Order: sequence, then structure tokens, then C-alpha cells
Amino acid sequence: MLEIKEKIDRQELEEGYMSEASKQSVQDLYKFANKYNVTNNDMRTQQLIYNLYLVKNQKNPLLILFGNGYMANYRELVLEMEIPALLFNFGIFGFVLYFIPLASISGYSIYFGIKNRRKLDTEFMMLLMGALFSFALAFLSGYTFFNSSTMMIIIVANVLLVNKIRQIKEV
Repeated sequence: MLEIKEKIDRQELEEGYMSEASKQSVQDLYKFANKYNVTNNDMRTQQLIYNLYLVKNQKNPLLILFGNGYMANYRELVLEMEIPALLFNFGIFGFVLYFIPLASISGYSIYFGIKNRRKLDTEFMMLLMGALFSFALAFLSGYTFFNSSTMMIIIVANVLLVNKIRQIKEV
């Protein structure tokens, strides 16, 4: 964790390139990492902790509702886990508009699959697993929902899943 602290250029901190909340969040991250022995190479954990502290230190309800945007991201502390990044960067409203439609399709598909398990076929299960794995991939690796090629595949899989549910309902 000491390397992260050293990587942040002290001149930028002193000249005011970072907000006071960002500076405090870096210091809080440093204290947390030392207290709980977060390793230097565990960047995902450091990024998540920094963003949590940033929201806490900003103390602004508008930033919680509408997000910090990308200006709050600082060098190696840019959050790469996409689902939390959606929440922190776009706020609650942006998260609901961007993520909830995809999550609701998957949630309804799971409910429908459990309710009608005798009517399901391999195609339905493969589409549902593809949708669920896209969420797992977005949470663990990032750059899934913002990459145009993967997002198109996720959208097509969800549309095919909705069409498959309609087909099963008609039979």
C-alpha cells in the first residue's frame, strides 16, 4: 500500500488537482490498508475502498443520486469492477437506468425458469447462463458493459431470452 501513496505525486496533491474529499479518501485508504494488511498488488480492493471512502468524504446527496462522474477517478484508483463503477460514477439514478433493465430481465428469467422448469429447453438455459455470466464478468473484470462489442452480445442474448420466454408462454 505504501507504493500507492508514493505513486501519488505530492506536487499534484499540494497544487490542488485533487479535491479535498479525494485527498482525504487516499489518506483513509492508506490507513485502512495498513490496518487490514491489504497487499500492494490487490488493486481491485484498493479501488473499491477508495471509491467508498470518496462517497463518504464528499458528503453530498446529489453526488450519491447522480454520481461522481469520471472526474473523481484518479490514476490507478479508477474503479475497474463495472457494476460498482456504474453505481459510483452514475449514481443511483444512472445505475437504475443503465443496469436495472438488464438485471430485471435476468431476474424475471430465473423466476420464469423455476416456475416453468418442465417446459425449459437447452436454448433457454444457455441464454440465461450467458446473461448471468455477463454480470459475473462485469463485476470481476470490468469493461464489459462499456465495450461496444460485448454489450451488443449481452443485448442480443437478453432480447433472445425475452423472445424465448414469450415462445414458452405461448406453448
